[in-house]
Parts: sequence; C-alpha cells; structure tokens
Amino acid sequence: MVQLKGHDEAMKYFVELDKNIAQYTKSGSGPSKKVGIGECVIGIGFLHDGITQILSGYDNIALVIPSEGTSFEIGATAIFDGCAHPNAAKLWIEYALSPECVELADDAESYQFLVINSAKQPAAVEPFGLDPNNVIDYDFEDAKNNTTQYVTDFFDALGEAADSRFKTE
Repeated sequence: MVQLKGHDEAMKYFVELDKNIAQYTKSGSGPSKKVGIGECVIGIGFLHDGITQILSGYDNIALVIPSEGTSFEIGATAIFDGCAHPNAAKLWIEYALSPECVELADDAESYQFLVINSAKQPAAVEPFGLDPNNVIDYDFEDAKNNTTQYVTDFFDALGEAADSRFKTE
C-alpha cells in the first residue's frame, strides 16, 4: 500500500481498513481458509491460496483482484556460501528450476504463477483468468530498506487498535 498510495495515505488507509478486520493472521493461507469454512466473509490473502480452497470444494469463495494490480512475493531457493555439499546443492537448484519439478505444483495443489517459461501452468488455474502481468511495479529495494519502519509506522498509526487480533506468534 505504501508503494501504491505513498506512506501517509497508506497509513490512513490501514487505519480505515482496520475497522473491518476481525483478525490478522500470521499464515498467508489463513484468510482463505477462514472464508471457506464461513468464519469470515472476506479474507485478504494470496490468490493461489484462494484457488486451492476453491478447488478443494469451498464454492463460497470468489477471487477479487484489484484493478491497479496486486503485490506479489517471490519464493526463492539458494546455495549458501560454504555449504557442506555444494555439488548436491547445485543439483537441487537445477532440478528445482526444471519444468519437471515446477510442473509438480499441480499435484501438490500449489497454484502460484510459474517462474520459468518452459513449464506449463497447472490446467486447474486456467478458469480463474489470472494475469501474472497484473501486478504493481514493486520496488524491492524500498521493501528491503523500509519494511521494518513501515511495520512500526503501521502499529503506531493503529495505536490502541493494535490489539489481540494480531496473531504474530
């Protein structure tokens, strides 16, 4: 929100949004699960988690994607300098980035957008019409350098409203 609206407007937005939040979850899949079982009417979470719930039979879920685009995350894997088995680590990275491995996502009910062009997106997600290009122009440097401060600013903006609804432990 800071990147979309600017810092001060984002904090105002969060204060207003907070009035409608029953619980802040630590789990990214938590919101869609709570909507699926009827505990909440709206959940703010990852699209792929909503798809997983829908494909698991929760037909009371609909995906709503902001017209200005959505934020995103990048799942990563890495080889640490000085690791005990660098050759095995390299083989893992090569496998993890192969179409053979990436296409296992469908079997694992993992419906994130793919990171390699040579693999096929799971057919199960096609009906949802998701567009991997409908994302905001995310500034990773800003996030890296300022997220800790933004979180502090968020809690400061909420003041006393920052209560037991936060499930961060």
